[in-house]
Amino acid sequence: MSSRVVPGGRLVRLGAVVPSSMSPALLRRVATLSERAGLDAIWIAPFGHTTTSSDEDMLAMLADAAEETGTIVLGAWLRDVPSRFPPPLAGRLEVTVPIERRRPCPATLARIWCVAGQVRHWPPGDLLVVPAASLAPPPRPSRAKLAVAVPLSIGRTTAEAEARARDDPLFAMVGYPSQAGIFGTLEECQQQVLSLARAGVVDVRCILPSTPDVHDVIAQLSAVPMGGRPGRSALRYGSRDSLVDPWIACDQ
Repeated sequence: MSSRVVPGGRLVRLGAVVPSSMSPALLRRVATLSERAGLDAIWIAPFGHTTTSSDEDMLAMLADAAEETGTIVLGAWLRDVPSRFPPPLAGRLEVTVPIERRRPCPATLARIWCVAGQVRHWPPGDLLVVPAASLAPPPRPSRAKLAVAVPLSIGRTTAEAEARARDDPLFAMVGYPSQAGIFGTLEECQQQVLSLARAGVVDVRCILPSTPDVHDVIAQLSAVPMGGRPGRSALRYGSRDSLVDPWIACDQ
């Protein structure tokens, strides 16, 4: 596995995040749509603290999705690094685990990301999932590779983005995109992703809305990745409106 996370020609790697409460059939559909649209990864996470999804359950769901896809990265927020997993995931599976569970990455896993509370003083090459609030003020360039997980609602108009997020039970749990995530039209979302890249993020994981037209959300999200140099920050890091702390995924 290459040490490079971001695909060539892009500022960040862009992935979709779905809850482990999603049905296996819908996960297969979302994974297939995400791959066809050109997203880089699909992640499954046990949102909240009452989920009954085990690590084995999530790996089984991803293995099912692996049968329907060919290249998209398949990721899971787990409680521990798996010692074994279904064969269809070999070479394609990335996991995010609590920092105390970190260990050398076995050859059968693509990558191991670790939950960390801040971005400084980590060895070069470490793969860290950090709270977006820890990016405020934007730090000196980190020697580690940083990821964030944020709620997303994108639309052709702001009204469409707002309608998708309104009354969404998932966003009631993790934070509403208009206040704590990536929100708005394509151009607005691009500016917000640019600001994350400027803060040193290489992997942006977008928590999808629970909307019947999720296929349209994925299609619009696929237009967000861009190349070039990071622009000026469009997010107010560290404010009360800054991005959500993503540690909803791990029971620590």
